[in-house]
Amino acid sequence: MEDFDDFCYVENFHQDDVRIEEELERHHLEQLMYWFHVHQPTSSEDDSDRRLSPSAAAAASPFSIVAPSFRQRTRRRRAGMLTLSEFSDVLTKVIGTDIQEKQVESFFNKLDTASDGYVDWNEFCTYMLMQFRERDFVQTLRLLPFQSEAKIKHIVPNKQEPTVKIVCIDSPAKIITISKEGSMCVWSPSLHLEKSYRINGTDGPQQQQQQSKRRVREWVTDAVHLGNCHRLAIASTGRDIRFYDVTTADQYYEELQLYGLSDVAVSLNYWFDEKVPGSQSLLLFGDDRGAVHVLYFSKPLRQLFAVPFGKKGEETQRIYFPDLKFHTEFVSHVRLEATFVDPIRRLIYLPENSYVALCTSHSKYSMVLAAVDNKNKSYVFSLSKGVDCFDYSRSLNVLATGSSDRMVRLWNAYVITRPVAVLVGHNTNVIDVKIIESRAIVISYSREAVVKVWDMKEYVCLQTIAVKFPNSHLGRLPDYGPFPMATTHSLFPKSVLVTANDYVAMLKLGQVNDPVFSSTPLTHKAQLCGAVYNACLRQVVTAADDSSIGVWDATTGEKQMLYTGAHGREEITALTLDDTGRRLITGARNGTIKVWNVQNGHNLHQLEAVDDTEVSGIVCVPEKKSILVVGWSRKIALYNDTEPDNLLLRANTDWKGGHLHNDDILSAAVCPPALLATASYDGEILVWFLETEVLFKKLRKTRPIRTSARISAMTGISQRTPASRPNSRHRNIQKPLDGQAPPVDKLLFLPRRAEAKQSEAAILVSSEAGTLRWWSVFGQKTEIGNFCACVDGDECVLALCTTEANDLLITGDTQGKVTVWKIEEYCVRPDDRSNVLAPGVAFSWNAHSNVVVSAECFVHASSTYLLTASTDSTAKLWTLDGLAIGTFGQKKQWSLDNPLTWVEPPQWAIEEEDERRTKELLFQSRENKEIEEDVDQENADETVDDKSQPDNDIPLNHRKLNRLLSFGPETSKNAAQKESSSVRSKTFAFGSKVPNHNTRVSLGTRVAGQMERLRQDRQGRRRFMEGIDFSRTNRYGTLQCCAYQAVNMTELEEVKNPEKMFQSSQFPFKTTSNDPSLNSKTAIVKVGPRSTAPPMPRQDPALCNKDTDLS
Repeated sequence: MEDFDDFCYVENFHQDDVRIEEELERHHLEQLMYWFHVHQPTSSEDDSDRRLSPSAAAAASPFSIVAPSFRQRTRRRRAGMLTLSEFSDVLTKVIGTDIQEKQVESFFNKLDTASDGYVDWNEFCTYMLMQFRERDFVQTLRLLPFQSEAKIKHIVPNKQEPTVKIVCIDSPAKIITISKEGSMCVWSPSLHLEKSYRINGTDGPQQQQQQSKRRVREWVTDAVHLGNCHRLAIASTGRDIRFYDVTTADQYYEELQLYGLSDVAVSLNYWFDEKVPGSQSLLLFGDDRGAVHVLYFSKPLRQLFAVPFGKKGEETQRIYFPDLKFHTEFVSHVRLEATFVDPIRRLIYLPENSYVALCTSHSKYSMVLAAVDNKNKSYVFSLSKGVDCFDYSRSLNVLATGSSDRMVRLWNAYVITRPVAVLVGHNTNVIDVKIIESRAIVISYSREAVVKVWDMKEYVCLQTIAVKFPNSHLGRLPDYGPFPMATTHSLFPKSVLVTANDYVAMLKLGQVNDPVFSSTPLTHKAQLCGAVYNACLRQVVTAADDSSIGVWDATTGEKQMLYTGAHGREEITALTLDDTGRRLITGARNGTIKVWNVQNGHNLHQLEAVDDTEVSGIVCVPEKKSILVVGWSRKIALYNDTEPDNLLLRANTDWKGGHLHNDDILSAAVCPPALLATASYDGEILVWFLETEVLFKKLRKTRPIRTSARISAMTGISQRTPASRPNSRHRNIQKPLDGQAPPVDKLLFLPRRAEAKQSEAAILVSSEAGTLRWWSVFGQKTEIGNFCACVDGDECVLALCTTEANDLLITGDTQGKVTVWKIEEYCVRPDDRSNVLAPGVAFSWNAHSNVVVSAECFVHASSTYLLTASTDSTAKLWTLDGLAIGTFGQKKQWSLDNPLTWVEPPQWAIEEEDERRTKELLFQSRENKEIEEDVDQENADETVDDKSQPDNDIPLNHRKLNRLLSFGPETSKNAAQKESSSVRSKTFAFGSKVPNHNTRVSLGTRVAGQMERLRQDRQGRRRFMEGIDFSRTNRYGTLQCCAYQAVNMTELEEVKNPEKMFQSSQFPFKTTSNDPSLNSKTAIVKVGPRSTAPPMPRQDPALCNKDTDLS
């Protein structure tokens, strides 16, 4: 293998929000694999001396204050197992020296799934594969148009005949299917059959008598909806077109019949101006001999045809087609002859240029774009097997065709030589295609009932769906009509309908790329039950009612992992992290409890369920090395957490203090290191000793049980079962039953007050029907304060959290409102009269549109942030003053270290950005001015005759620059760009051939090279010099100089000019001042790094006049 010491790809990871795993390329992985394989631990290294990450070191240290919550699997050091320091050295060799230490430590913690301080190649590959799989899954999910299976319905009235056409009506929203034999079925948008009709002249007695005289039954060929006049036109092989009134949803009846056509109409199309529905509309139909007929309806909203004399009494008005010359007041007819005799399979009217697009099976005239007025030229596309179907998009200017050669072609509508792309993938004939403009996709349908979705930008297949129709037998292709696919317009989300034989299937397009849903990002598809912050890995873990668990990067909001079906189909009701941040414990509504590895999603343990009731609280107790679980079973269960290899952990329900709760336990809280508080639905609050499992204090006793409850308890018939009670998160209004105390929704300890040993202060807060009660555990008086935290008395608080200093309390209620309370001095003394009043409100805002189920504060980079989760399917990140950082699941990522990337940036960040842009604009203007002066200097060297040249030195207008700086950040940026471009136009555009119109001689390549060299030298000097005082650059009025000159400029000194100086006739130096001192041979000039005067040309002294004096 090659020695990787000889070469190394260096990358820059100077940004704090850049994750190393996202920037690793293939060559990086190859080098890492090499270093893992060649690594050999030295003999001097010992396991006890290895350098661990802070979290792993805290868990492994025997002298740590808090013991680990579970015993880790110990691994003996082998070759290829790197410590944190060794892993950092390898990354530095592979990637570069710009990696920050905290980035390496965060990456190492994610890789170290065993938490033993080592990382091997297997752990590295497992993590990277899961990251790539999750990234591909999210990208694929975003691209998949169809995210649900097809909904298939049997069309019984078809009587095993195929469906010819699917017509979608916008108002009212209906779906109409028409079979070959004339069965018309009306469906609801959810594909429920509402009614059916029989057409083809079998409705009335006269029509039935005429039908009986015919030898062959008429077949339906096509149908189209006349949207502006609410009619349905149906063509048949009887050389007629029937018009049905579909105005009412109760009954469709035949209103008109246009019979006696010259040929059979096999395809229909209708167009009207949607902006002016009453204007002229067109009905086009192509016949079986290649001709196109156009019917112009001048008054479509009034009536389509004139009423014949003496025919008013009949139900159906029958109009003979050759008699249309008598209906010129309402309709006119135009026939477009064709040069071929093949039937027209499909046609579409193009109103933007008055063209008609049609397709046939003819090899020469496969696709034709012909002008309706025959004034413009026609476009003819030729394919060997013809075109069976097509669709056109005006906004995309794309023509999609499908034919029997199993290919889908994309054309420019007016380029007939070759297609833009050829999409290959179908195994049978393509029988229909549709273009979805909003998603830029093409949907094709083949004879084997396979639907394919194609991306019109990348020309790749996004999805393939085989519709499993019940009548599709193995080896036998179903029968189809000429128009087997249709798309809905008014329904949302948009659906695609396909048919085969006498079945219809509906495929609903997903809502991922829909613009309506893009503005409201969702964290999960279902309601959230909670969200927790992982300080070890800087991640956020969310759980939802659809049994899905999401892992997100808290610093950027990016999804890192998603577990689906964690508890089958049961709702997740509780979740928590252990003290190491490596494991996640979740509980479900059916009582199941599972332990997960946060980094790879592996199910480590499954805890034995105490009962098949909801788990409401999970607490990790590191002092007892166990997991404590409470719920609707009314019991406190402990699980031994010292056996990492045991998959099933047995429940220990032998709580020494006994199970004293008479109702469902809704909440539990721990105050390290010794106290546990539990609260039940009947309002009872108990405080326990964790070490001895003995009851310490009963803060509130339950009321006596009523007689009816005693009877139900003795008979075993309960009036209210816990399983029938809805989840508290699913109810906005929580009212207690009559005669009962309100349920305790949430408990919260204030550990800082407990550590300060304030015996009389309140250290426990309970939320009960919107009222927050403050309890003193060690004092004589238990309840020392309360106040209502909700504006509406019917609402309640389900989310409680506090800051590390316990100076602020954050509440989230069932209305979605978050409030920050000042509690530093609240309920500290039991005899304070202000305890019955609400504390001061620091901030309050509407965070969610539904119930806030959890809230948690965490610290990142010395700043405190708030994490909230709600039943509106979102988890959001906030500052404590109510500024929205972002929603987990949104497309645009944020950076906690860059407030400008937040949804609501703070005002100080905006002002700093404005100041930074202002400084950049000033710096750029000074640089442009210096370049302008340098170019003028170089132009003087190249100028042959300067007498007739105007002055090319145009100074910058500082007042204009100040006007630009007075605008906002975006305006200033645009103005700076305009100003910069104007300055460059005055000087020279590097790399372009823009002549200088103010000089006779154009700037050459030598001048351009000198200017580039000057610019690079100037930038190098500015990088070298630090601490420059820019106020010195304008100390001489409007005279400017660069920063390097400002530092190295000397004071004015006296310089004597030589008595005799050579002078050129091209540069006459004349003094225009009246001051005689300036005309003397001694002058005061400024000495600097570069003189701004034009250089003196070199001349032969013999050619100069020696008597010439300096004028």
